[in-house]
Amino acid sequence: MKLILLVITIATIVGLASGGRFRFFPSIPLGWWSLAIAGVVLQFAPLTGNAGYWALIGSFVLLLAFAASNVRAPGFILILAGLLLNTIVIVANHGMPVTREALVRSGQEATLADLREHGGAKHHLAEGDATLLALGDAIAVPQPIGQAVSTGDLCVHLGVAWCVVASLRPRDPRTTRV
Repeated sequence: MKLILLVITIATIVGLASGGRFRFFPSIPLGWWSLAIAGVVLQFAPLTGNAGYWALIGSFVLLLAFAASNVRAPGFILILAGLLLNTIVIVANHGMPVTREALVRSGQEATLADLREHGGAKHHLAEGDATLLALGDAIAVPQPIGQAVSTGDLCVHLGVAWCVVASLRPRDPRTTRV
């Protein structure tokens, strides 16, 4: 959560520094917000086991549909690609594998035992049978953020940054969708 807040903050600063203004926000019309909201809500559903896995898959289906419906908006091609990468690794591993090395390098070694014992669909400690591990949460973001992220997460974050910067700019009527 800290990383996305940092990304939005930096994107806002960049957007303002490059001539954007809050009065233009949001200048990019996005549709189907209900899909995004429902997708995020499903990620926080307190479900475990198969129900947790299917809630996570449902969440990604909704988020993918939201991103696909807005793919012409700035940043959404990256958001869509990132969500697709995360979906692929989650389906392949029945949840998002997190590497021990990424947890240690990001300062989260205290979570190792909990992930090993109670990990589920959303995140679980990567074991020897994990597939597509390079797409899992294998990238360490050091403290003060202290987070393990995936390649898909990075794509989503870059897409969000692009969208925020573009949203602070005046809307170009030539590119407005009807």
